[in-house]
Amino acid sequence: MSCLDWSFDSWRSIHIESLCLTAEAFSVTLQDVSVDRSMINVTQLNARIKNAANGPSEPATFKPLSLTLPNRPLLYIENINIEQSSLLPKFSASLTENQLYDFSLSGDVVADVQVAASEIQASVDLESPLVQGLLPQFVTSLTGSAGIVFTGERAVIKAEPQLAANMPYQSCQLPLQSVGKIQLNAALNTQKVVADASDLTTTVTPLGCDTLLPQNDKLQLNPLMMQPWALTLPAAINFYDGQIETQQVSLHSHDQSSVLTLREVQAQIPHKQFKSELNFTHNSVQLGGISLTGTSSYKAHELYLDTRLVYQSERLPLVEFEHGNSQLDGDVKLVMGPAANTLSWVAKGSIQSASLEHFQVEEGQLEIEGVLGFSDTLNGHAKAKVTTPTLHFTDGQSIHNQLDIQAKLGVDQQLTLDTELSMEKVTHSNTQLSSVVSKFRLRGDLERGEIFSDISGHTAVAQLQLPELTIKDVSIDSKVQQSRGAALEHYIHAPGIEAVLKHQYSPQAHPYQLVVSVEPVTELHPLLAQVAPKLKLAEGALSMQASGDLNLQTADFSVQLKDVSALYDTHYIDDIDTQISGQFSSGKINIASSKVAVGQVRSGVVLSNLSAQLQVKDNVAQLQDLNAQVFDGQIHLDLLKLSAAPQQLQLSAESLDLGLIAQAGRDAGIELNGRVSGIFPVRIENATVSIEQGKLFNTGIGKLKVAQNASVEALKAQQPSLKSVIGVLDDLTIETLSSDVALTSDGWLTLAVQIIGENKAQAQPVNFNYTHQENIFTLFRALRLSDEITQKVEDALTKQEQSP
Repeated sequence: MSCLDWSFDSWRSIHIESLCLTAEAFSVTLQDVSVDRSMINVTQLNARIKNAANGPSEPATFKPLSLTLPNRPLLYIENINIEQSSLLPKFSASLTENQLYDFSLSGDVVADVQVAASEIQASVDLESPLVQGLLPQFVTSLTGSAGIVFTGERAVIKAEPQLAANMPYQSCQLPLQSVGKIQLNAALNTQKVVADASDLTTTVTPLGCDTLLPQNDKLQLNPLMMQPWALTLPAAINFYDGQIETQQVSLHSHDQSSVLTLREVQAQIPHKQFKSELNFTHNSVQLGGISLTGTSSYKAHELYLDTRLVYQSERLPLVEFEHGNSQLDGDVKLVMGPAANTLSWVAKGSIQSASLEHFQVEEGQLEIEGVLGFSDTLNGHAKAKVTTPTLHFTDGQSIHNQLDIQAKLGVDQQLTLDTELSMEKVTHSNTQLSSVVSKFRLRGDLERGEIFSDISGHTAVAQLQLPELTIKDVSIDSKVQQSRGAALEHYIHAPGIEAVLKHQYSPQAHPYQLVVSVEPVTELHPLLAQVAPKLKLAEGALSMQASGDLNLQTADFSVQLKDVSALYDTHYIDDIDTQISGQFSSGKINIASSKVAVGQVRSGVVLSNLSAQLQVKDNVAQLQDLNAQVFDGQIHLDLLKLSAAPQQLQLSAESLDLGLIAQAGRDAGIELNGRVSGIFPVRIENATVSIEQGKLFNTGIGKLKVAQNASVEALKAQQPSLKSVIGVLDDLTIETLSSDVALTSDGWLTLAVQIIGENKAQAQPVNFNYTHQENIFTLFRALRLSDEITQKVEDALTKQEQSP
């Protein structure tokens, strides 16, 4: 007692102005106290809880209560003020003793307290202002009551709270409701507390959190995420020496599709450590079956999760395609702390079948592993391997497919992605590819919030099989620049072919430019040998250019042949030089009038300086104004349609040299001079040529000489009477020569010749009519076989093919 100021009011009452009591743990001051035999009235009681002194102190020893409770006047304290301390906040209350040792508190604390010799019981209203002031900000309401029993060395607290709270995250609200019963048993000497919250249920119902979900996945995830979640504590919770232990903590969704269970939970509060066994299961139509089993811990400000993942589903979640029976099995580890936040995984999986638009996968296998850091920025590395025996797509399939992916994302947000796709065989319609290997590397910058990347790649095809053509050793080198669209370049290499394809992809358009070059054209022999085995290219160059839009399937193109020579069977075409320009649109080709020039055609008869105008209209091709030199004269054709449809042509010949025509014949000893012209109605049908009612006539004076002709001499010997008649032909000046010309489709040429002239040496006028019939196809074939130039070209090509 440090102060006392008192006086008698009367013989039966005492008035105390002030009374000061000081103990080691607290100090109390009472003011204006009236005491009589029935009541003790205290106007003001001020108390202060002292902070514990620095340094170690002996722990307090608690003993069972054994209170002496004498009869005394009832106590009433009008105003109790407790100063704020490290143990209690500041509060005020009033105390009324209704019966002896039965108290009521009102004010900041609303409670009833009963004191007995061996225990003290209290019932506290949780709506007391003191309790409400201690609640965290996210708690919106707390009602109910708590009963406390204190026996000196033990305290038991039984509460029936009704708590409401809200924990917002961005636009997401997480309202929480907690109802039920909780009991705490505290052994004060051992400082061990056992809590029983098995009758307490805490429910969280997310509101507005669908804004955090990807827009495309809301429909599937909303029913799973936006439902009540309940937290239960079915086992006792032990608090001892700064440690918390419990056998189980469970969190489950309202529909029981998702359950998170923590077992063998241990937490050390002073050291901020935590560990438990973890088990998470989920089963739903939307996501399938997911299981995570492992351990979780928190130590040195780092959270560790080490779990085994098992996944199985009849359909893949969050995707728009159908599939059957997918499985995934592996390990997932998570580390979160001030130094690093990393997620690592190793897993293998399979999928029985999957269908996406025009693709279908059967028996796919997946292997993945990687590490992802997500402290300030995402970084890490990963690799995946996808294999499938068969991949079906529209009009085709590929077998023995394998895709390998390696990805690396640096802290500077530079992304490197390496992929390799291999397919043993790809079949599409009438096309087949064998041993396809495609490698690509992507380098991108994610720092600006969207991917800006460069891609380089190489694709190799061992063999490309077309219906009538096989191409081996095809390779494609690709470069891609990607931002909001993509600019692509492909360099294509095949035997005899070099090509460059450039195109730019965007959602609005897909323009392209294509350049193809073949030089020398002899590099095409392996291809031509399959398509046209009789066609052999001797020299020259071929190039093509095209530009248009791949989406619209349009093209403006040009094809150039420069100094190309070719041998077809024994037909030799020399010095083809032309450039053709046209358009492709709506599935149709159109070529404006383009000049075609050929230096020479040797097909028995030698045609030289061929020229024509090539035109294509809606896939129908034709040659106009076809001209060529033959027998030192000129032939002309107005129109030749390059189609299988029957057609009637008018071929005109002008000023052909009779001497050259005679030399083309097989019989020696005949000399002709002069020139002839003619008109030949030509019919082409079923790939055959015929002439009906053709006309041939001379232009100017001609000359016919027969000397040492074996056939004529034999005729003279056999019929001496004809010697003088035939003799006028030995030296005949031709004034008029005309002939009807007919040619059958099988090559038989019939000439009905009429000659009017004069043997001037004999002064003998001559009218000479005869009919000549011969198969000119046989004649031309014989002439071709004896053509020295054609033979030399063929020999050169044969040697070239046999050379290394």
